[in-house]
Amino acid sequence: MKRFGAVCALACAVIFLAAGCNDYGNTFQGNTGASLTSISPSNTSVVSAGGADLTLTLFGGGFVAKTVAQWNGKTLATTPVTDANNTILRLTAVVPASLLATPGTAFVNTLSPHSGSQDNGLSNPIAFIINPPPNPLPVLNPSLSPGSAAPGSATLTLTLNGSNFIPSSDPTGGSLVHWNSNGTQTTLTTTSVSATQIQATVDGLLLATQTCATVSVFNPPAIATTPPSGVSNPFSGGGGTSAITPASRSRPMRNSSRTATNLVPIPTPLKLPLWRWRKKPLRSDSMAASSSTPPRKTDTHKFSCVIPARARQLVASRKLPPFPSRTTAHKATQTATLPQ
Repeated sequence: MKRFGAVCALACAVIFLAAGCNDYGNTFQGNTGASLTSISPSNTSVVSAGGADLTLTLFGGGFVAKTVAQWNGKTLATTPVTDANNTILRLTAVVPASLLATPGTAFVNTLSPHSGSQDNGLSNPIAFIINPPPNPLPVLNPSLSPGSAAPGSATLTLTLNGSNFIPSSDPTGGSLVHWNSNGTQTTLTTTSVSATQIQATVDGLLLATQTCATVSVFNPPAIATTPPSGVSNPFSGGGGTSAITPASRSRPMRNSSRTATNLVPIPTPLKLPLWRWRKKPLRSDSMAASSSTPPRKTDTHKFSCVIPARARQLVASRKLPPFPSRTTAHKATQTATLPQ
């Protein structure tokens, strides 16, 4: 009988050791504290140095007066929220900004008072996702360099200035330059990208014919942190497309013959007006004019001067002296619409 009892005792010991140990002799223990169902918020973006701390709300059951929240095993400043009967409904905890400075995944749990080797006071953990900061929206200045090119030009380097550009070393690949012409969008190859300037290559094929292109800068969204299996991570990533800016136009500044028609009588001797574009005088290489005698209500000026590629209209103004049909002098303004 004693021998039988010894065998039973040995068998029980073996069963106990087999159930409580792994191959390395470590014992397993289930969590014996509160039960967490959710946390709010469940994710955030990186908080930069000097940023605000985060207040976290923990929902679940089994909280007691001295239950505290933990962040990767580090105890947080915790406040219980109770009802009129002093029953703890949920917990709030403050996560220092220093713990949110790096993208990644943290685990949140609670720790309740416990005693004995079989009571650890821990709750189940819930993952908290820290995403990188969202990428900004790029801002593109209206002026590009160069602002024009002749049809058939060779490949050229386009310089764009602005702000919020993302360098090519970024995990997203950095800012992209889009060239839009004739209903087709082409992504240009960038050779240099800083926060305020981009240099991109415009292939000669894009300059083969006369056209008017527009340019924009696109910032891709930041790449979200990969969450553990089964955990959602809603994150837009920011980024977006800048305003569209008129780009290099396949028509250079050149000496161009244009015709402007006066809408008022021209006195004799004829005095040609000074033509302007955007209030800036145009340098005239040669000017000629014809008028009838006596002057008609319309006479034609033919002139040749340097005209900017973006010009659509030229405006001239001059003071006309008294004329037989008028008793006083007056200022006349003329507009010439240029063929494209």
